[in-house]
Amino acid sequence: MGYPPGPQIRPEPSFTLRRIAPGLGRTTGSGSRWKDDCRHHSRLNHGERESCMTNILRFLTILTFLLVCTPAASGGGVPRQIGGIVLGTSIEQYKEIVRMDTALPIRHMEYLTEVEMKPLEGFRSGYVTYANCENPGQIVKIRLKYAREEKEFYEELLKRYKKRLGESSVYRGDPFRAFLAWKWSFTDEKGASISITLQHNSMEDEDYPRGTTVKMSLISAIERERLCFEKNQKETGRVEDGSSQERRMGPLDFRNLVPE
Repeated sequence: MGYPPGPQIRPEPSFTLRRIAPGLGRTTGSGSRWKDDCRHHSRLNHGERESCMTNILRFLTILTFLLVCTPAASGGGVPRQIGGIVLGTSIEQYKEIVRMDTALPIRHMEYLTEVEMKPLEGFRSGYVTYANCENPGQIVKIRLKYAREEKEFYEELLKRYKKRLGESSVYRGDPFRAFLAWKWSFTDEKGASISITLQHNSMEDEDYPRGTTVKMSLISAIERERLCFEKNQKETGRVEDGSSQERRMGPLDFRNLVPE
């Protein structure tokens, strides 16, 4: 699939093969070549040789899958920052580069607050989203719009993203390729989920402005904030159950739901 290899972890052949195929993996000196293989090992009967070869094939299949399908950054580690902002850190650290007077809760996601960034080299605009429930002030999302809008810039940027992050397996754009969006997903050593989306829009649209935008999100932290908010709503009696909502809304009238 063309994924760049992740960090090279090279197990000792003798240790690995002895666990999956007894009698194999012997080395001499400092070399890493196997002295014997299943087909020529004199101490194995036909059935044992068959089992031995099956185990080796399983091992090679798993090894190939790990090398091909694990997206790893060529600098090592899961990416967490862009534009000088680091996911998971406190918004208090960046008061000099954000406009705190623009901070507003996100509609329908009141457990998050969004604030504008001051002008940043290479970007036209930027927004930082931080938590306000379980971990107040924790940065959970970074959204930056690049200064250059041409598609050629996006294509060059995408190449560099792939080199750094590996091939993206999720395409989020439209089938006509007027709106392009590729998503990467990672899990760090602590189990935190991080997503990165690079998108480009060739047409002017109120929902997707023209140009190239990157979004980095700390998905696991956003989910914790949502659960915290919902718990608080229930404890304060601000959340209606399904039956009370149905009684309040009454029968569904589609006449108000369709343009005339």
